[in-house]
Amino acid sequence: MNSTIVFRNSIITAGLLSSAVLVEYKALCYDNYSYGYNVSHYSTQDYFSSYAKDYQLLQMKLDEISKLEDDWNGYGAKPITKSIVIDARHFIENVKILSQHISVFPTARQSIQFEFEHDDKYCEAEIFVDRIEIYAEKENREWLNDSFNSIQQASSVFFKAFDGRL
Repeated sequence: MNSTIVFRNSIITAGLLSSAVLVEYKALCYDNYSYGYNVSHYSTQDYFSSYAKDYQLLQMKLDEISKLEDDWNGYGAKPITKSIVIDARHFIENVKILSQHISVFPTARQSIQFEFEHDDKYCEAEIFVDRIEIYAEKENREWLNDSFNSIQQASSVFFKAFDGRL
């Protein structure tokens, strides 16, 4: 599966690439209104192997979460359902380029939570059986608090929160 990440007028395609060079754009915020970009060139093999390990670790954590039994936290928490684990796998597939920055863990609310702290931003996405809740802070102020029904839409918002484009 290929996914496309758009930074203003520049596009990165992550996934199966036929070119020998991947251009990574790293957004730099000069002020609240304008952005500049640093450009680094990597071979696709080097680039993808660098975050593939982190992506695999997230997948392994989801494997562990899927095996949790009743009372896994010692306070009566129920196991995480298979459908939530599947949704969580789809979610990280959509944001896998951020794998090195993301933490994942189960919650006692029968959900799986992803979070990151990056620069002055904090964001969490909590996946329930019927929705995905996203909460974000920027400079220690609430910036986003919303609920989504679509994994695609929620992962897009999560990525934009990381990039600071919300």
